[in-house]
Amino acid sequence: MTPIQIDSMIDKICGMYPTTPVPRNGMKALWREDALLLSIDVKQGREIMGLVEKHNTIPSLPEIKGMFRTLLKESVGSVAPCTICNGTGWDDGLRIEDGVVVHERFTSVGNFGNVCTAVAKCECRK
Repeated sequence: MTPIQIDSMIDKICGMYPTTPVPRNGMKALWREDALLLSIDVKQGREIMGLVEKHNTIPSLPEIKGMFRTLLKESVGSVAPCTICNGTGWDDGLRIEDGVVVHERFTSVGNFGNVCTAVAKCECRK
């Protein structure tokens, strides 16, 4: 989702619970920078609203991320797991064929020479 779509989702969630006071602008500032929410498809963003309604209150960022992870697991579980990400939705770059590593994990060298590993959104989620 884009930051504007995340803002819209927050407005809809707050509209579901109009008597619950929340710092809406603070939520928007935090949620629109979250990597998981930015990687979610708009269709999945709409599907999550049923879980939010069952939650009976405005969810925190960790709670909404848990709901999205549950949704992703359910959608991945209905088909055979992706051979790249093994159903997680995240590609770490590691490729093994016939027991031999043919591509190493995604890495970069950070400050002070620290080697950092990273993941990318898997092709199966695009």
